[in-house]
Amino acid sequence: MSEVKKVLTVIKNVVFISFGLLLFLGAIAMIKEDITSTIFFGVIGLIFIFFGKDLILNQIQINRKKNFMTDIQNIEKQKSIIEDKTNNLNMEISNLINIKEKLEKETSQLYDVKSVLDMQIKKREDFFVSTELKYIDTLNGLEFEKYTGQLLSKLGYKTEVTKASQDSGGDIIAEKDDIKYVFQCKNYSDTVGNKAIQEVYAAKGIYQCDRAIVITNNFFTKQAQEEANVLNILLWDRNIIKTLLYKAYSFDLLHIDFLQKQDEQDDNEELDIWFDDAVKAVIETGQASASFIQSRYKIGYARAGKIIDQMEERGVISGYQGSKPREVLMTKERWQQLHNEIV
Repeated sequence: MSEVKKVLTVIKNVVFISFGLLLFLGAIAMIKEDITSTIFFGVIGLIFIFFGKDLILNQIQINRKKNFMTDIQNIEKQKSIIEDKTNNLNMEISNLINIKEKLEKETSQLYDVKSVLDMQIKKREDFFVSTELKYIDTLNGLEFEKYTGQLLSKLGYKTEVTKASQDSGGDIIAEKDDIKYVFQCKNYSDTVGNKAIQEVYAAKGIYQCDRAIVITNNFFTKQAQEEANVLNILLWDRNIIKTLLYKAYSFDLLHIDFLQKQDEQDDNEELDIWFDDAVKAVIETGQASASFIQSRYKIGYARAGKIIDQMEERGVISGYQGSKPREVLMTKERWQQLHNEIV
């Protein structure tokens, strides 16, 4: 097939050259005004035109076809490039969709984990508050005053528990945000009456306080509520203590595990089971605070405060000094000498 094309191409070229030559000779004859030659070359030219037009038209069609095929090839190439880019984009979109689905799945899992953690935290909070309320109900009046002072300190109050014999109706003097408070503490198995309202109202004037509060592990009688409203006395009942305990728990959530709180010791047991170890730790480190005992032995704040009170009663540490830290009064040698008598 390629040989035939070559032959046809040669013939085509010969025809075009011959036709061109005839035109050239005809033009010369016309210039020389040779009529016979002009007619001869004209006739020969018409014959070439008659028989060569098909070759010329065929060549034109061939050239158009070549150009058309070239255009089609270029279009096909562009189409292929576009298809490749489209495929790449589709792959990228597919990858992004997979990543999105993976992230959504991981996000959903994180939300599930958060939900579980929130439930666990809520259970721990509820356990702590429930346990502390039960513990509060076992305290006597003086212990409840000390417990309340420690709780208020944890919540940012500067507190001072007054002496029982000289409280004049005010068990705790506290200060926060430049406001001075006097507290009357009532740990009752029954509702609190209006007598406590009258006592704390008098104490407010004696201690020159801005606000007066009666706090109880129980609730208040209707008469007490009415009188407190008239005298502008704040009443903190069991529900408010709950709220304070939840706040106290949230303050310690990052570094205290209240779930490790041990069962309270029997009523007949004079000293806490951690008392001996706690004394040694306080003497060795010089840190005499309820928060130190609480953190070291993973016990409740109230229980740690009671151990501190027991140390104070036995002369191991100094008494409460407001914002100043307690002093360690006993050496390790002296404690060893007294150990058998104390325990």
